[in-house]
Amino acid sequence: MTETEGRYLIGAILISFGITYALSVANIVNSPFWLFVSCLLVMEGAYYTAKGITLKKDDISFPLAVLFLGIFELLFLFNLIHYSFSVFIAAVLLSIGLGLVVSNFLAKYSYRKMLSGIIVTVFGALFAISSMLNVTDKVDRWIRGYGIGILIIILGILIIFPPKGGNRER
Repeated sequence: MTETEGRYLIGAILISFGITYALSVANIVNSPFWLFVSCLLVMEGAYYTAKGITLKKDDISFPLAVLFLGIFELLFLFNLIHYSFSVFIAAVLLSIGLGLVVSNFLAKYSYRKMLSGIIVTVFGALFAISSMLNVTDKVDRWIRGYGIGILIIILGILIIFPPKGGNRER
């Protein structure tokens, strides 16, 4: 960790703590700990995403996933999305998928990473649809049975076949 990154981390922790303290005193949030964590995730994700774009890094999908996860946590915290474990899993999958997809537009383009991001995003959206929306049992059974199975098969095929020009034996 460089001196600038260390200073940013300490500053981000203090800013997150200040936001948490101010909103806790005003009785706006119920869980100050998760507000602190989500503010820190958003700030760190934004910093490392901006740093990756500025330095022209090949892969910024992880900082973007952290940023999106922090945003989803803020949405849970302020009750804009009702929290349940399945919705949390959907948020994690959507964060990873959106990080992969958006990373392709901001950094080096990779067809496999884009396809993997779309699959993980659809996988998370299927979880979110069945958990957040009022869908019938027939649609929910189809989503959890066939839809998720098909996506797992496609993801497995992507893992088995090497990238274009890649080496099968490593």
